[in-house]
Amino acid sequence: MNAKLRQRSYVTSFGASDMPERPFPMPSLDSLIQGDRPICYGVLKPGIEEDHGVPLIRIVDMESGGLRSEGLFRITPALDKEFARSRIDAGDLLLSIQGTVGRVAIAPPELAGANISRTIARLSFAAAGDGRFYKHWFLSSDGLRAMDGAIVGTTRSSLNIGVLRKVAVPSPTGPEKSTIADILDTLDTAIRQTEAIIEKLKQVQRGLLHDLLTCGIDTNGELRPPQSQAPHLFKDSPLGWIPREWDVLPIASLVRQVTYGFTNPMPTTTEGPWMLTAADIADGRIDYSTARRTSHREFARLSRKSRPSKGDILVTKDGTLGRVAVLDRDDVCVNQSVAVLSPLEAGACAFLALYLRSPLGQDRMIADAGGSTIKHIYITTLADMLVPGPPQAEALEIERRASALEQRVQLEASELVKLHALKSGLMDDLLTGRVRVTPLLHNLS
Repeated sequence: MNAKLRQRSYVTSFGASDMPERPFPMPSLDSLIQGDRPICYGVLKPGIEEDHGVPLIRIVDMESGGLRSEGLFRITPALDKEFARSRIDAGDLLLSIQGTVGRVAIAPPELAGANISRTIARLSFAAAGDGRFYKHWFLSSDGLRAMDGAIVGTTRSSLNIGVLRKVAVPSPTGPEKSTIADILDTLDTAIRQTEAIIEKLKQVQRGLLHDLLTCGIDTNGELRPPQSQAPHLFKDSPLGWIPREWDVLPIASLVRQVTYGFTNPMPTTTEGPWMLTAADIADGRIDYSTARRTSHREFARLSRKSRPSKGDILVTKDGTLGRVAVLDRDDVCVNQSVAVLSPLEAGACAFLALYLRSPLGQDRMIADAGGSTIKHIYITTLADMLVPGPPQAEALEIERRASALEQRVQLEASELVKLHALKSGLMDDLLTGRVRVTPLLHNLS
């Protein structure tokens, strides 16, 4: 979490018991809008695009609370003049009102003078900066309920502007409204920055993983140069060019068995061993929150092939194919949608699991899937699948480096979850007046 956000963490010090003596005033939305720029929707039929015409904002241009400014559809100046009433200014709040209802964005200065489509409403507030507050309010639980009440239509949802104008909205007085908007805007910035960090790390991760699994690490602990730069370090193989020290092996030679789980229905209980299906395996992890449990008695009756051990590799063979995870506990059984790869040695599965999760391994598993309409990964085909086999020390180092970067990605992802949770809680507290920022304002003054 960045320093600016930590400085603003004061809001969490006001508990839910700090109920305001008076709730926020609740005027109609229409009463807060500029008299000469009422709430309206935009251009009905854009017509043919004109290369050097006036930018037209559509729902597809509203992304993550903002507006994209590149690649916008452009309408003729004549059509823009016909719909001059819906031109936007910097600071206007835009709200999607048809189809995908409820997207919001603040118009940036560079798009002042642009127009909007009929699927978007423009809200031009009389008080400068109010748009920032109400952007957050429309995304809050109260705002979503208000929009639900203004929606008409069953096949294509449409927000009735007449009803929207009459919606009662909270209106803090003095600087409190802008302070609340500042707090939530700061959180939005932190969320966007964290998302950007995660995306950058994932790009680095994809590149590093490809290099590790195709070039490997030499005896000096350095990544080998690619085959095109150092052909003498590589040899040809059924998998393409691989380092000379590597082997190509079928999966069957690396594991005790390749099998799958039970086929008969199992009873569901509130406690007991876990029952995993393909739906419970994703992103290299097992989601126990979606998994069911079964009784110890029925679990004990299952054959060993349906009861994998900690350290076994699980691969989804039906449904969404090729999801991979390493089992992290023993009290688990799997059904027929999950293949089980039991390594010959404890802890020897890390590199194999890494390879199977990688784009290289995924492409090979999916390419070998059978079935005409519904695809399956057959365990015999999976057992015969060829994989690279680095020396043990190198394989462990490859997995260690890949794991270290994965941990960084997961750390940032965990931070992102926390930021979203913090923002959600603050929206409910601050936008309703349940928790006030007034004490802070008094302290600052």
